Amino acid sequence: MLYYILFCFFGLYICLTLSKKYKNENKKIYFILYVVFFVFFGMQHYSIFFDNRVLEHHILPQFSTNGYTDILSLGFLLLTLKTIPFRE
Repeated sequence: MLYYILFCFFGLYICLTLSKKYKNENKKIYFILYVVFFVFFGMQHYSIFFDNRVLEHHILPQFSTNGYTDILSLGFLLLTLKTIPFRE
């Protein structure tokens, strides 16, 4: 479980960094990298929250999900969505 939390914070950091780089420098490579990492981390949160299972092809070890992990994954899913680079 601790590994999942660290995995989530690492994903948020990568998504936020790539989002800021794309907003500041406006290079498409940063946006493409952002989308790849956004999908990679977001689908794990989605799978835990809606399907109640950990995806096998991720680097996370298998663990059982419960109500606490569902709420935690929803929180991280919303935080990951918050990193979407909107233009101002």
